[in-house]
Parts: sequence; structure tokens; C-alpha cells
Amino acid sequence: MVPWVLTHDEWMEKWAPRCPDENHQRLLTILGFRLKGDDYLQLQVVMRKGDNGVCQAISEEHPDRIYVRALSCLSEEADDADWYWTPTRELAWPCNLFLDAPLGERVVIDVDTGEELPLYIPGWRTGEPSLYVRRPPGLLWPPEDMPRAS
Repeated sequence: MVPWVLTHDEWMEKWAPRCPDENHQRLLTILGFRLKGDDYLQLQVVMRKGDNGVCQAISEEHPDRIYVRALSCLSEEADDADWYWTPTRELAWPCNLFLDAPLGERVVIDVDTGEELPLYIPGWRTGEPSLYVRRPPGLLWPPEDMPRAS
């Protein structure tokens, strides 16, 4: 079943569940993903002033693709001035998501845009900028530079 072949109520229950703490929520923009294990994704989401973390990270797995969506809780103090936020400041923030099965060759798709998400390659400790690149074909795990058991 594809995500958009649902009644409105079924879609809302699956892709827009209410916050368990009854906070208001907003849809997060997903910039890309990286694979932290064979069945362990880390989505890179955009956080803004007033976001109080990722409330819901939702996925639906299929044999050839994985649909994802992320929602943020909004803090009640969203209008208060925090020393580290400006009204236009946005941060790429990690959001971990465990899969039911290894990613394998499946693509990751943003359910709201229908677009395949790029692979995020952090530039930590390399002096290079972080990159978002088109997911290469084949398996991403284990990484090629990881020692293999013999």
C-alpha cells in the first residue's frame, strides 16, 4: 500500500498522529539521511525557534522504498527570546529511526514531497563541508572502509 491510498482519517492516524503530550506540532523538513547501521537511519531535519525536539518520526517500509515523515513539538515558550535562537535561524538536527529490516538497496522518500532523500555525508573532523548527495546504487552498509570479518 502506498501512503496516499488511504482515507483522510487513516492518513492522519498514520502520518499525523497527535502528540502523546498533547502539544501542538509542526511538520519538519527532512534534508537527507545517513545510515548508522544496516537497519538504523538518521534523518537530518530542520529545527527552528519554538521547536521542542522531534515528537514523531514516522516510517512505512516497502520492499523497494521507505517513506518517512517527522513532526516537531512546539514549545509553549516559542515566542520567548532565547539567547541561542534568532527568528530566522535554522539548524540541521539528527533524528534517529530504527527500521524493521535492513535498508539494503531501498530508497528513502519524503512522504510529503514524494522526493527521494539524498544521502548525508558529514564532514566532521575532515576539514571538508558536509554534503548531501544522490544515494549511490547498491548497499550502503557496511561502509567500504569498515574492516570485514574474515
